[in-house]
Amino acid sequence: MLKEKFYDFIDIVDLKSTKQNLKARYLFVSTCNVLEFDTCVKTINNWEKYILNSFTCKYTNGYTEGINNKIKVLKRNTYGVKNLKRFRNRILHVMN
Repeated sequence: MLKEKFYDFIDIVDLKSTKQNLKARYLFVSTCNVLEFDTCVKTINNWEKYILNSFTCKYTNGYTEGINNKIKVLKRNTYGVKNLKRFRNRILHVMN
């Protein structure tokens, strides 16, 4: 039930409803007495300002993080390649 409530919280799109839902979530989790979710609430409370900012701005760095991940995986797979130009071309080929 706590997990489903968390998914409901993530699906909210406007900031005012998010703030209200967050306060209700704090109360709900505190009444359940589950240690793991108490830790989760503390973490969310510490980062609340930044979490709420994510609801106001639609831009993320997800694309950049995905590109960096692909390059890191490619770098692991091509361990030992000494030709930097070939490695660069392979990155460009994979990203295309």
